[in-house]
Amino acid sequence: MERFDYLVVGGGIAGTTAAETIREKNFHASIAILEAEPHTLYSKLSFPKYLNNQISRKQLFLREVSDYERKRIDFFPRTYANKIDPERHEVFCEDGRIFSYKKLLIASGSRPDDPPEYLRTEAGVPGEGSRVLRLHSLDDADSIKETFSAPPPRSIIVAGETFAALELFEIFYEHDFEVHAVAKGNFFGERMLGSKGGEILERHLQRKRIVIHKNAEIAYAKGTEFRLSNGDKFSADFAGIATGVQRNVEAFRNLKNGKGIWTDEFFMTSVPDIYAAGDAAEFFDVISGRRRLMSDWTMAFLSGRTAALNMLDERVPFKSVTSYNIVIFGVSITSMGDTEDWEDTLEYPEENGVPSFLRLFLKEGRLKGAIFINRFADASKISSFIEHGSSQEEVKKAF
Repeated sequence: MERFDYLVVGGGIAGTTAAETIREKNFHASIAILEAEPHTLYSKLSFPKYLNNQISRKQLFLREVSDYERKRIDFFPRTYANKIDPERHEVFCEDGRIFSYKKLLIASGSRPDDPPEYLRTEAGVPGEGSRVLRLHSLDDADSIKETFSAPPPRSIIVAGETFAALELFEIFYEHDFEVHAVAKGNFFGERMLGSKGGEILERHLQRKRIVIHKNAEIAYAKGTEFRLSNGDKFSADFAGIATGVQRNVEAFRNLKNGKGIWTDEFFMTSVPDIYAAGDAAEFFDVISGRRRLMSDWTMAFLSGRTAALNMLDERVPFKSVTSYNIVIFGVSITSMGDTEDWEDTLEYPEENGVPSFLRLFLKEGRLKGAIFINRFADASKISSFIEHGSSQEEVKKAF
């Protein structure tokens, strides 16, 4: 059995940040990271640059083994934690190893939703040689890169109306694929942006020859042939899955959880000495007043650092307006705050030669979240309004 003062399950940005923060504050403690993947920390934000040959594969990596050694952090790759015993302060791994801890951080991340059954049957599960693609891990990025060697003409259908789907559109467009998108409503992204914002985004996508199938879902796949619920039929060499993620929390079901592991604003779980951060945490957001999940790089970094400070007994609450920004085909799209739990919206569409749109989400007359297109200059003001719970009247005066 290996024994550590601080044990971190997950070597992504949340787990690595936490381990390094603990080392900054405590020179003598023993610290270890258990990472299920064979890789050290790499940048998921840089996948598009890697796939578009702007950087090498090596440049994706943010840490080398020597970095952990220099900071005296024990790094265990290919180490999958599948059970914990909170009373004995022990973590059991798939390979039979047992790790003892004084304090534990679960930063086990997430994984993409499984492909629908018909895609698993007809196209194979994601992985080497499969026609089903996703972009969540380095191995996924490598699989996508292999498809670029296929002879033209090439095509892909992308399932999902997420930011991840938009990334896939641009990547495959840049490599001369015919790209098919599936929209459940009248416009692509309508659930996020509403009909006005969805229309603005959709027009821009169509200028890039993205083929959008509306009021549809994939109903059937056989070989390269696809049929949609609205009756559309076409051929596609590959299928991209970007419908969402599942949290890697199966091994921790003895902690209180929902979609993720429940924590308070200090990232402490229901069990003493156990914390959670990053995608794995369903944390109490003091700004929105409810538990929420996060799935972006910046917030994973911030949660990892905050969790580490609390593991060191500094009692630092997490109070930050969550945000995520993506630039697709030159268009900036930002989601900020809580865009899921709302009662009313305010919308501000503008054109002026450049697509521009702002959608504000309110609950009980207070601003809770926002999503906007090409209005990044307003980001600081919107974030401040969300943090302070500005009233509908204050918001209307500002915009």
